[in-house]
Amino acid sequence: MATMAKDKFFIAQQPNFGYTLEARYNQTMDDWRVTHNNSVATPAKKFGIFVAFGSDNLPIDPRVGLYFATTRRGPDGVRHGYEEERVSRPEAIRMYTANGPYLSWEEKIKGTIEPGKLADLIVLDRDILTVPDAQLLTLQVDRTYLGGKPVYERH
Repeated sequence: MATMAKDKFFIAQQPNFGYTLEARYNQTMDDWRVTHNNSVATPAKKFGIFVAFGSDNLPIDPRVGLYFATTRRGPDGVRHGYEEERVSRPEAIRMYTANGPYLSWEEKIKGTIEPGKLADLIVLDRDILTVPDAQLLTLQVDRTYLGGKPVYERH
């Protein structure tokens, strides 16, 4: 990772894999690899590497990745990996929102809520920063906006 930091690499990380592929990882990897798999905090905090979150090509909801990145827990509720690999919720949200567009040179038009940007966003039913960890997986989308226009409202 030191070489990646020196050469100014960026990382596109999919934290949802730690959750959705937990059983496979436990079957096919030794303990050291399971523990160090999907490291997030080490590259970002220890080495200063720019990290953006996504879901790769799987139709996995970002709530799953947010849950794993901030708790390091899989579906079984057991903590996987070192505690220090967790990131805070504000860090994870930024990695999912603002950091991705930076990787594709689109940060001037999306990724944050500012005048002149696309205004693609969701409104959740509870505060994502304060709900208990397990409730991250059950947050409901109340409204969705694309280009600042409402396209979905939960009834």
